[in-house]
Amino acid sequence: MRTTVDATQLTALIGEVEQLVADEALFLPLYAEPVTAAYWPEAVSGFAMNGTGAGFTWNIEHWHVPPG
Repeated sequence: MRTTVDATQLTALIGEVEQLVADEALFLPLYAEPVTAAYWPEAVSGFAMNGTGAGFTWNIEHWHVPPG
């Protein structure tokens, strides 16, 4: 990838790399975000991570404890 500036060839190389790592990778991060969170979906609903740097409490007003 470091040896070409041809966009078509670069796209083909990226596709090849994606195929090579797809079976081996647990996940492919699209950005580096040092914030992590863990929650129990049966205890809290409405939780959603946000990759913009707003952190995991960005939508806390939508969190709630399910009945039961």
